[in-house]
Amino acid sequence: MKLTIDRSKWHRGRGGVMSYLLSHYDGKMCCLGFLALACGVPKDMIRGIRSPLGLANRSGSLPEPMQFLVNEARYSPTTGHTTAALFLVGTNDDCGITDEQREAALSTCFRANGIEPEFVN
Repeated sequence: MKLTIDRSKWHRGRGGVMSYLLSHYDGKMCCLGFLALACGVPKDMIRGIRSPLGLANRSGSLPEPMQFLVNEARYSPTTGHTTAALFLVGTNDDCGITDEQREAALSTCFRANGIEPEFVN
């Protein structure tokens, strides 16, 4: 699956306090917001949601390409998130890395799960 992440609409590297799949404040998205849209999830469904688990709880399920974010063997009952979800969210919001490092790390994780990311603009 192809995934296009538009840097001009991408919320990243500013910590997790204001990070959403789709922010109702500024309309920016984390990397998983772009993935949700690419999977056909409507914008209204992801607006104000912070995590894949939140989206799964709101919608009842996630599209097949996003299942690795909630159905991974390394699921943490403490946080309610999978290792991949925690990695992607944490890397997306990390204030201590460059965008080049962020894109490389996100790309590696996405590719390991059958998603080919492209960063544009």
